[in-house]
Amino acid sequence: MPADLRAKEELDGSQSAKRLLGAVFALSAGFYMCLSGSAWALEVIVFAGGFNWPIWAAQQQGFFTNNGVQVHLTLTPGSEYQLKSLIEGNFDLAMTAIDNVIAYNEGQGEASIGVMPDLVVVMGGDNGFLRLVTVPDVTSYAALKVKL
Repeated sequence: MPADLRAKEELDGSQSAKRLLGAVFALSAGFYMCLSGSAWALEVIVFAGGFNWPIWAAQQQGFFTNNGVQVHLTLTPGSEYQLKSLIEGNFDLAMTAIDNVIAYNEGQGEASIGVMPDLVVVMGGDNGFLRLVTVPDVTSYAALKVKL
């Protein structure tokens, strides 16, 4: 990968994890304020991978249950199933790549759905999901543009 592309991608992994865990805590606290005292179930659909560690850690440490939230994670077999199931109301939240949200909101999603979705992106938490990979002779953005 070209050096200028690598430099732009490099992000301390702990920062991503901290941001994601912060979002998880914020969601947990917000949902707790809306509760009537009993635990609230939150259905979350995710891709398998280490970027789920902040959620797993929060579950193991009891952060969700201590705040009246029961988080149930479901691993998705793919983005079509994930987005279709989210749009149909089978899940409350999804951790997915931004291109999925844009495609479905623009009516260009892969799965056939009967409604126009109104998906909202809360935050980005991982930069490792989607990467730009080039052949060795492409050493800059400018060189990539020439190839197009």
